[in-house]
Amino acid sequence: MPRHILPIGGVVAVVTGVALAATPSYAAPGTATKAPAAPTAPAVGKATPADMDGDGYDDLATGAPGAAVKGHAKAGYVALTFGSASGIKVARHQGLTQSHAGVPGTPEAGDRFGSALAMGDVDGDGHADLATVAYFDDPADEGTLGVLPGSRSGLSSTPLGRNVGLPFAGYRAVAGDVNGDGKADLAVGARGKWRGTGAVSMTYGSGGGLTGEGSILFGPDSFGYATDKAGFGSALSTPPAP
Repeated sequence: MPRHILPIGGVVAVVTGVALAATPSYAAPGTATKAPAAPTAPAVGKATPADMDGDGYDDLATGAPGAAVKGHAKAGYVALTFGSASGIKVARHQGLTQSHAGVPGTPEAGDRFGSALAMGDVDGDGHADLATVAYFDDPADEGTLGVLPGSRSGLSSTPLGRNVGLPFAGYRAVAGDVNGDGKADLAVGARGKWRGTGAVSMTYGSGGGLTGEGSILFGPDSFGYATDKAGFGSALSTPPAP
């Protein structure tokens, strides 16, 4: 099965190792629809970079950064649903807010937790991990990047490494193995940094998760391009990992 590591930065994105149906199906909150017949199932244990529980099926993370949480407007939450031979199972899910163990920060108005998400195996243990960004998490209205590890039961509540502060309010994220060490690295971009110039922060994965060691920050001036209102970091992409 080909490996895919894709950014999840909008309302919802499906990461899958099989072809998508030509006509998508939708489910109202709290309900499920019948999924189309699935192609041949992947072998159990053949995890992909979007397979958090290691059952051979890719999983789905959905961010709702504009949602109110415990009375805090636009605090945001993340919903995780799991894949199966018949597609996504809405009934099986995990919900995350900043009040959950392992998630950086606490729910506050305007934090916009879930504004950017990315899946990838950050520590190289064979389970996909979930990187989350809280857009305006700290007093300076800058962001926080955290990673929760995948496990056989889904997401663990123990942070993978340490939470990393972002020198801007990031709003795009992507995971990919850019240094070829077999572990997913995380890039977060914000086009509004430096009054619209934009910037990207690169943080590397390791056996211990995120450490911040070797992290870099760069913008359009690194490549000799004009910086004024460039919107650098508006879109991010990495090739599929081998």
